[in-house]
Amino acid sequence: MLEVAPEKLDGTVEIDETYVGGKARRWRPKSDKAVVIGIRQRNGDLRLIRARMRSLATVREIIAANVGGHVEVIMTDESAI
Repeated sequence: MLEVAPEKLDGTVEIDETYVGGKARRWRPKSDKAVVIGIRQRNGDLRLIRARMRSLATVREIIAANVGGHVEVIMTDESAI
């Protein structure tokens, strides 16, 4: 199977992250869960990307790979990753 780089997004881009992996408990903190980042151009299709780790560098990598140079606004929830 051939992997093709998706077309970069422009205009208004929305980005948010979530954690997947069951209910958090004392013995299973949030850091043990998988980080999934959702990114989409306003009124476009959602791209789900599983992040390797929870860090600012990883988020910047994902943004650089998916967001083009003609972005008007990037909307987030002001996460402090």
